[in-house]
Amino acid sequence: MNPEQFLRNRIHKALDEAIGKIPDLAPSIEHRIHSKSPGRFPLAAQLAATLAILFGGIILLFSLHHSSVGTPNVVTSPATATADSTPCALPVEVTGTFQNPGQNADISTTLGFVNIPAGTFRVDPNATVQDLPGSDPLGERMYSAQLKRWLPASSRTISPDGRAYAYTKLLPAGATYSSFSSSELHVVDVAEKIDHRVWSYAGSIDLIGWSSAGILAATVPPEGGVRLLWRIDPGGRGASQAPNNADPTSLNPASFGGGSYAYLGGDASGRAIFRSGSRDPGTHYSVFVVESGKQTVIYSGTAGDAMDFDPGGVSFDARGIWFGNDDGTRVWLWSTSSKLQSFEVRGLPPAPQGYVQTYVTIGAVGACVPG
Repeated sequence: MNPEQFLRNRIHKALDEAIGKIPDLAPSIEHRIHSKSPGRFPLAAQLAATLAILFGGIILLFSLHHSSVGTPNVVTSPATATADSTPCALPVEVTGTFQNPGQNADISTTLGFVNIPAGTFRVDPNATVQDLPGSDPLGERMYSAQLKRWLPASSRTISPDGRAYAYTKLLPAGATYSSFSSSELHVVDVAEKIDHRVWSYAGSIDLIGWSSAGILAATVPPEGGVRLLWRIDPGGRGASQAPNNADPTSLNPASFGGGSYAYLGGDASGRAIFRSGSRDPGTHYSVFVVESGKQTVIYSGTAGDAMDFDPGGVSFDARGIWFGNDDGTRVWLWSTSSKLQSFEVRGLPPAPQGYVQTYVTIGAVGACVPG
């Protein structure tokens, strides 16, 4: 698998989100590609710079590190976590990156479940999305508890009821982001396996989220220009322009003290998770949820501290908010009642033989389900 193409695919949405808020481009890309310190995986930073040149003509070199500084805030250890009263299986995406010096990296993705509270991982042998429209070998994955299957979707593109998802198609057929002329927004009814074309635009369509108000998307003309927001009816009954403040992935930096930030995920009810501050060692950072304009801090600490809270993929359910961790060691659960709980993950697929450097990340990609 070509790692550059993999990373190009994964950061496309991050680049679209950054239009109109250029100061946040670096942290957004930083989060999307899960970069770490040069000592652990130097190629990720190099590929990020190459892709930034391809998409924006800007050389972006950054190096992210971890160190052991600071002290953790409130946390419940796996042995005493309160979630053991309601055991469940958390859908996760495990991404492994493997490299030898002077060679391109190999990247693999495994879908499965982490048993809570034990933390044991098991591969889902039935994890496939190739039978559904819009599937991409390098694309995102989401587990639908309602349908009991995996979808080629993310928390942004899945319907509020978990039974449909949206995707975009570039035109003409076979076009790439450097050669397309227009794009279409499609909605797939998974149970019926019906693919509906619900909207088209003479430019790129970036899916932002799907709520009871409809599908929120952003558009930019192929030759560049003003970014516009649209509310699109998932039944194909048209679209209307939305105000700029309708984008839940954007924040006023003054609302959290200024500086850089990254959007980590959100749900159909309007909750959105952000991280402020960079991942440079010793840098103060916070992870917080915004709901109805109110901010609630989930964790505030120092990058590289003993807490090791470095959230990756985010999902929501009745228990609270689930997080993966960028070093592949654990998953987390946060709620307003039980605060932040950590569950050490065991039994991940072993790294293939013959690689000098290996790097594994875990992302939460669905509600924790019985089983």
